Amino acid sequence: MKTRLLVFILAFFISGSLKAQDLSIRFEQITTEDGLSQSTINDILQDSRGFLWFATEDGLNRYDGYEFKVYRNDSYDPFSISGNQISSILEADDGSIWIGTKGAGLNRFDRDLERFTTFSHDDSDNTSISHNYITALFQDEAGVILVGTQGGLNILNPRTNAFNVYSEMDKHAELREANITTLFKDSNDFIWIGTTEEGLYRFDRKNGEIKLYNTYTDNGNSISDNWIVDLYEDRDGILWIGTQDGGLNKYDPIKDSFLVYKSRNGDRRSISNNWVLSMYEDSRGTFWVGTLNGLNILDRENGEFVNFMELNYPINLSNNSITALYEDRSGVIWVGTQNGALNKFIHSSSESFTVYQNDPSNKNSLSNNNIWAITEDDQGHVWIGTQGGGINHLDQKTNTFTNYVSDPTNENSLSNDFINAILEDSDGTIWIGTMDGLNKYDPVGKKFIHYFNDPDDETTLSGNIITTIYEDSRGIIWFGTLNHGLNAYDREKEEFRRFVHTPGNSNSISHNKIWSMFEDNRGVFWVGTHGYGLNKYDRVRGTFERFVYDPDDENSLSDNFVNVITQDSKGDLWIGTINGLNKFNRSTQTFEHFTTEQGLPNNVIYGIIEDFRGHLWLSTNNGIADFDPVSGDVRIYDQADGLPSNEYRFGAFYKGHDGTMFFGGINGMVVFSPDSIRDNPYIPPVVLTDFQIYNEDVQISPKGSPLKKSIAETDEIELNWQDKVFSFQFAALHFAAPKENQYKYMMEGFDPGWQLAGNRRYVSYTNLPEGNTYTFRVIASNKDGIWNDEGISLRVKVLPPPWKTWWAYSIYSLFGVVVLVGFVNFQISKERKKKEKIEEQNEELEALVKERTLLLENEKEKSDALLYNMLPKEIADEIKEKGNASPRRYEEVSVLFTDFQNFTSTAATMSAKKLVDEVNEIFAAFDNIVEKYGLEKIKTIGDAYMAVSGLPAERTDHAVLCVQAAREMQEYINERNDRAAVKWKMRIGIHSGSVIAGVVGKKKFTYDIWGSTVILASRMEEVGEIGKINISATTCDMVSDHFQCEYRGKVNAEGQGELDMYFVGDYIGPDDESIS
Repeated sequence: MKTRLLVFILAFFISGSLKAQDLSIRFEQITTEDGLSQSTINDILQDSRGFLWFATEDGLNRYDGYEFKVYRNDSYDPFSISGNQISSILEADDGSIWIGTKGAGLNRFDRDLERFTTFSHDDSDNTSISHNYITALFQDEAGVILVGTQGGLNILNPRTNAFNVYSEMDKHAELREANITTLFKDSNDFIWIGTTEEGLYRFDRKNGEIKLYNTYTDNGNSISDNWIVDLYEDRDGILWIGTQDGGLNKYDPIKDSFLVYKSRNGDRRSISNNWVLSMYEDSRGTFWVGTLNGLNILDRENGEFVNFMELNYPINLSNNSITALYEDRSGVIWVGTQNGALNKFIHSSSESFTVYQNDPSNKNSLSNNNIWAITEDDQGHVWIGTQGGGINHLDQKTNTFTNYVSDPTNENSLSNDFINAILEDSDGTIWIGTMDGLNKYDPVGKKFIHYFNDPDDETTLSGNIITTIYEDSRGIIWFGTLNHGLNAYDREKEEFRRFVHTPGNSNSISHNKIWSMFEDNRGVFWVGTHGYGLNKYDRVRGTFERFVYDPDDENSLSDNFVNVITQDSKGDLWIGTINGLNKFNRSTQTFEHFTTEQGLPNNVIYGIIEDFRGHLWLSTNNGIADFDPVSGDVRIYDQADGLPSNEYRFGAFYKGHDGTMFFGGINGMVVFSPDSIRDNPYIPPVVLTDFQIYNEDVQISPKGSPLKKSIAETDEIELNWQDKVFSFQFAALHFAAPKENQYKYMMEGFDPGWQLAGNRRYVSYTNLPEGNTYTFRVIASNKDGIWNDEGISLRVKVLPPPWKTWWAYSIYSLFGVVVLVGFVNFQISKERKKKEKIEEQNEELEALVKERTLLLENEKEKSDALLYNMLPKEIADEIKEKGNASPRRYEEVSVLFTDFQNFTSTAATMSAKKLVDEVNEIFAAFDNIVEKYGLEKIKTIGDAYMAVSGLPAERTDHAVLCVQAAREMQEYINERNDRAAVKWKMRIGIHSGSVIAGVVGKKKFTYDIWGSTVILASRMEEVGEIGKINISATTCDMVSDHFQCEYRGKVNAEGQGELDMYFVGDYIGPDDESIS
């Protein structure tokens, strides 16, 4: 699903006090690009099965969280819906769906046959509906359906399909013929009827009294407008009336009067517009009001509105004309608009996480979304370091930001706007490490004091790129640098003591790239490096003990890139690397590893914070994980839960004084308290949504089809013995994050047990033995792991072929007896004469069998060879064994894209044969290079070539191999251009990260990969330069020890923010690598 994620902070006052409530509201937009038939939403309904229905101006839509099934009028199908402009939807007590149209009458949807029955006006039939323009539908407790039309109010008896009116209506001709806009039955059993011109009617069914409320009533507290648009009763029994031009009205039953809320110019706390289109009170008691121009939240205690258009954000909703509001049973708020399609708001996410991001239109926001450092000072203020936007100082009480940036004209400003580390020391001093120097903040003078390396003074900093800052229990402040070692600061002398790597000295620090530091509860000081392992500092001897990754020792450190070191409340030391989480065993001096195989979302661990339960919160490249070290359970939170991004940054994590957690990433900062996070408790209904035989949808038919009714309503199907390949599609109707719903399925009588499908929601069977009855079951969970263990079941009966039925076997038995007797008699009389001939026939038959067997073996070898040529061997073997291949997530791979500049214009100058020969020669060479370095070729599209390193066999050096292959491809093109007439100009882009890989296709298998990593790799190629290899910052981190990386700036990537890019330069090590 293609969506736009809109995240913003909404602050508003509650009642007359100055108590502020902060809500982080995330809207996800669902549009026609996602399958919705049209962009104006007139009505929303969730039916008893759990499906969502949307009424639009061009069709009725049924939604399962993944796909829309659209019902439109087909003039050649008498059972199709009568019109495409849908005004209203109602589910009756018997489960049938009633649909009102604009001018095409009323429809009833038969779920079983997926057919529509139409009810339209007939001048010659006084029991027909009074008008074909349906405006409102309502069913009372007796099962009678009230139908509002532009030609009066109708009463439909669903058992007789006859329409009439209440006898009391005869006394009110104006109501009998009125243009009805809306209907509602309140808790006092009054029926309220809104019209376009006459006003609002109240019908008391107990005594037959009908009372009219309109603006002509001689009452100072009369209703504000005669055009009634919407009616709604809240949980307190208060009736609210939305009008076309009179704003919102609140009915007082005691005084029999109305309190009016109107829009007032200049008053930001009034309703945004006087044309009220929709109202809804959600499960948390929030009262939403949609108008022609803006979405509002009404505080019913003080009568004040929060207008979403006043939030100083450039885009809040897809459209400000709010035509429909609805909350589904999973707690998702749906906002339908006019011409802006659907907006989806997940309550549970918004209340768990607060997000801070840059908003160009709001000065009181983050200056930059790329966060690399966070700390909280003793005043409770938060200091946030960005990459390129300087420092942001957040006053949490007033929710205001102060931004500090480098100013070349002010020597007291920051030395650099790229912030790597921030620390408040025990004296309350704020230290800031940047890409160019160390800064100490003077709060009195509001200035920054700078510290730089002086090559002639060894008491100064060893280097100017500060990567990390730490204060130990002795008050010593330590500064790590990039490539220049470790520094200990003497505050009295204002001098720095240096600790650097000495080649050949194993007691020196392992490398000068310092990445992390920590002092444990025993006073031991630990130092992590970037690619050279973990160091334990002996203060007495002044020496370092090294712990490094050893591929031959499974108990060694999992990786030499050490991002974070911390200790939990039990005294256990934890080390986060770019290849997993490590727990250090002091007694054995070994490490226990935790990776994606143990349930982590990603192996790159950026930050570790312990909460009050002893759980560890891990920031990664694929969300934030709540990890229980005791049980090993992992709960993953990502963008679907309200996080601003799935990718976080080294050093950007902090635990506040009150236990609040701060994590920074590539798209802002998220703040939350672990004890405030609530899982969504709604258990999702499970439904079957499609059934196919030989990859073709099976039509519903009483004859000649296994489906006698809709698959969603079917309990049993009977298959012919020839229906050997069939498949089911299913869905968990939980709409908070459908892509994260999880599934298990089982064909009882065939599968050995539950088959874990992850988020895959289809299964195919190709070899079910005939003549048996099976039960197909599916269970599912929502994104928070709340399972529907009952799920859904379907009996599957596979009939045997005619020659395997009981009556066929009876005939076989009888015939066999006759044949046997005759054969025995024949053999006795003819055995001597036929013996030689039988032996001859046996030999001929044996030869024929051998010949046919060899032929079958040859065909099988050809089929296997073709399959292995199309797919990786592991995948091909899985398909041969199981009949299908399960998709798989690879957490660390590198994706390579190549493309030729001006390919179209160059190709236009060649003949077809010449062009194909050119491309084939180049791609054949690329195939050899890819095979040489162990990459997997994915596909070619025109002049683009795509390959991936690190799958299906995972490798830790995937990024280096990918860059090696790219360099050799570029060298090949350069060499070929020197000798060939056609000169090709090629761009290459590489990005490293996680992907989903799997086999797609119905008749022709294709192995492919998906995910943001693929998109970003393509983006690296698109913005690359001819003759150069353009890589992302993630890939640069992985290959910087082998190749020079030249920083070339940032590129904007949709949904990912701005990304750093680098050109690959010369090879710089190690010496034993064979790289030119």
